[in-house]
Amino acid sequence: MTTTSSDTEARQILLVDGTRVVIHLLQQLHAIGVEKVVVTLGHKASVLANAIEAQHFAGMAVHLVWCESTYCRGHASNLTAARSFFTNAEPILVLMSDHLYEQRLLETLACSQLIERDCDAVALVDDSPEILDWVRTDHCDAFCKNGHCQKIVKVLRGDDARLVRIGKRITAYDGLEAGAYLVRSTVFEILARLLQLTVYCTLADAMQQVADSGRLRYVSTGGMAWYSQLTVSSLQQPDFVSRAVRPNWREDAKRMLAT
Repeated sequence: MTTTSSDTEARQILLVDGTRVVIHLLQQLHAIGVEKVVVTLGHKASVLANAIEAQHFAGMAVHLVWCESTYCRGHASNLTAARSFFTNAEPILVLMSDHLYEQRLLETLACSQLIERDCDAVALVDDSPEILDWVRTDHCDAFCKNGHCQKIVKVLRGDDARLVRIGKRITAYDGLEAGAYLVRSTVFEILARLLQLTVYCTLADAMQQVADSGRLRYVSTGGMAWYSQLTVSSLQQPDFVSRAVRPNWREDAKRMLAT
């Protein structure tokens, strides 16, 4: 799926050292054996579609869903637009297409057995000391206003690999949502209900409802690398300077795109 970015240049189609971010992600999904991918197209839809259609992934079907008129309603709207492509039985890997991941991290989430255990969704969570330090220091210095940061999705873990809270506004947290989920089709019903109640709905809003029922679990990144749109969007700016993006992250993200 794509993000709801309104940037002048959609981050998914950034060309870094000859590789577009979204194509890199599709190549990884192909490598781990995914047979069907649905990409929702919002901002810069035509450019993104052209980049994807120029590729061929043997054995992996890539379907494009045009959401140009509704992408401003948030990720919930994007996901519901893709509903018809999936059966009720199959687990669905949901990814932000302007993020970067180590391939083995995607495989770990896609193969998680937690989805079989009284569970509607499994979130990928970074609970490392480094990321928590970054959230409270460098990221906060760049984005927090009056002590409140609403730029990133944070989580609070519970027992038995469950999440009890998730969202941008929570103040008690011990991890960061990494932009990836393994979900069951029941999540579509939650998204549809939320969109009847509000114009704009995020995926995190839906996941909090899943958490309220005790059916949201998580997989830790376990030290494996991933990078959000913040790092990705900095890659084409050689002179980029911000405490919110650490220099070693930029270098590692470039390395990931090159492999």
